[in-house]
Parts: sequence; C-alpha cells; structure tokens
Amino acid sequence: GSMQALIVDDNEDLRRSLAEVVECRSAFSQVFQSDCGEAALEFLQTNPVGFVLLDIWMPGMGGIACCREIKSRWPGTKVLILTSNQEEEAVIGCVVAGADGYVVKKSGPKELMRGIDRILAGDQFLDPEVTALLLKQFRPKAPDLASDEQLSDRENQILQRIAQGLTNREIGESLGLTEKTARNYVARILEKLGFSRRSQAAAYVSRLSHGPLQD
Repeated sequence: GSMQALIVDDNEDLRRSLAEVVECRSAFSQVFQSDCGEAALEFLQTNPVGFVLLDIWMPGMGGIACCREIKSRWPGTKVLILTSNQEEEAVIGCVVAGADGYVVKKSGPKELMRGIDRILAGDQFLDPEVTALLLKQFRPKAPDLASDEQLSDRENQILQRIAQGLTNREIGESLGLTEKTARNYVARILEKLGFSRRSQAAAYVSRLSHGPLQD
C-alpha cells in the first residue's frame, strides 16, 4: 500500500501498541506517531497522510477539535477517533467534527482493524447501536426563530462552542464556568432554539455559518 498513517495519542504505551496494530494493515506504507493534536497538525502540513487515528482525550487540543481542523484543511484524510466510552457527548462530538468513525478503546484490536478497513473502503464506522439511539432521540422540532427569545451574548458564545463539538466541561473551562453551569446554559439554549439535542444545535450553527451543508 502507498498510504501513510498517523497515530495521535499522548499515552506512549498505548500509542506504540496502536501502531503495532495499524502496521499490520497492508494498506499502509508507513505509520507515524504524534503525542498531541498540535504536533499532529504541524506534521500533516508537510506530510500527506491518508489516515489518522486520534485519541479523543488529550491535554491541549483534544481529538474532536483536532479532527475538525484536519477535516477542514485536508478533507480527503480519513479520521478514526478512539473514545474511552460510548457517552453520548463523545459520540456526538465525533459525528459533529466530521470523523469517519469512532472505536471504543476497550473493544480491542479486532474492532480497531474492522474500523480501519471499513473506513479505507469508504464507509463510515460508527457504532450502530449508539448511533441508532442518538438518531431515535433526534426528532427535530422546527425552531421558531421569530420568537422574542433571543440568545444573550453569553449564550451565543456557548452555542458557538457546542458547534465546535466541545463538551460541557470544555465549554465551562473556556469561559471560566463550572461544568454544571455550562450544562444548564446548554439546556436553556437548546430549549430556546427548540432543539432536543446538542447535535441539532451544532448542525444549525454550521448551517448558519456555512450556508446549506455541502455534500
């Protein structure tokens, strides 16, 4: 194979064992490693990598933010995100950031290989159970934006961060709020806009800022 792969994880032992799994795939000619999102983006500027495996939780720039950045700068690069759990926030973050898929760490090397193969074949690799669960709760109610309920500046700041795929904790940290306060804001914003999920709000913001979603 002629494609290069990059593994981004701040945990050196995990990164090494991931590299061993990825190196087994004949699709890849070379497998590089990076220990943080910032370093990964710097590396990608000079190295055309076709596939990136990203850990979701890293100090500094996390996997979600890094994925968004990769997808906006190198849309052809496939990104698989490694999440530590199937929490709704993490999954929505992956989907909103444009990841080609996610794999839960504890599901092991077999699942990771499956994910890589599926993504290289041009499919998405999203856990069907979790994704189905999200979609089932994802019944949009048309937002009545003519209502007087305008968002405050603070709420708009938070809405922008929801759209960036940030978790409540990250939203709080970036604005100097507790996670609980951030969560309350998010709930109120969704209610004001007539959305039931963060992902709908995120999609709504990206439509506002980019016009209709391009396919």
